[in-house]
Amino acid sequence: MSESTAIEKLAANVLETRFENFDNATLEATRYRIIDTLGCLIGGSTDSGNPELVELMRDEGGKQEATILVHGGKIPAANATMVNSIMARSFDFEPVSPLVEGVGCPGHTSGTTVPTAITIAEAVNASGREMITALLVGDDIAARILAASGFGFTLGWDGVGTVNTFGVTAIAGKLLGLDKLQMRNSFGIALNLIGTTFQTIWDGTTAFKLPQGLAARNGIFAAQLAKAGWSGPEDALFSRFGYYKMFTEGCQKPEALTRDLGKKFYYDGTIKPYPCCRIPR
Repeated sequence: MSESTAIEKLAANVLETRFENFDNATLEATRYRIIDTLGCLIGGSTDSGNPELVELMRDEGGKQEATILVHGGKIPAANATMVNSIMARSFDFEPVSPLVEGVGCPGHTSGTTVPTAITIAEAVNASGREMITALLVGDDIAARILAASGFGFTLGWDGVGTVNTFGVTAIAGKLLGLDKLQMRNSFGIALNLIGTTFQTIWDGTTAFKLPQGLAARNGIFAAQLAKAGWSGPEDALFSRFGYYKMFTEGCQKPEALTRDLGKKFYYDGTIKPYPCCRIPR
């Protein structure tokens, strides 16, 4: 497979990146994000609707692959990751705003990527270094895709349910051992699974935190399908009905996708001092 398109370069970078590629500043910031996100998860574990969600997932059953954090018990990894991500988002207090080349982007990445990396690492018995490596390549892809876009609130798509799905797909693909073709296919499959709406936020509903978990579950499912042999659109980003055509106001900064790829890794740049959105409406 060639690596001429942005999505192919991103897929290759996911698989080629090693723990040794990260500088000390990136690793230190990642440790703080993990600690902060887990603290938010613990705090949100009994928030409205979460105990009921836990029981729904327990009743659904399935393989005992990964732990529902705080509450305990093991369920299929994709479902456990969904629950864990939703708990992390519950009070809108987790790290936000991916910082790309010094510019903050409107996003809630860590609330999905941190629980995903921890949960999938448990399911596949990965090491701490492998977990952090997967987390950072997932953060980086979500941040780059977001930074390149003409992101508009008026379109109605909640980026948590779009770019986060691609980030999770990278994390899961890395930890599940996908090859380059499978990794590219997984992004194409993920394109079929993204969505969600800002209306859940504007109306003040419990469902505002649902996209955080759906991105986690859908991204894992995309990687699992690709590993099982499914194919997806070749170019999830720039095809005729790809991400930038369907879900954004166009790709306005295409250079953000691949500039310094494998050399710089981007991730949420703000540890919130208080809950609630930090971007003015």
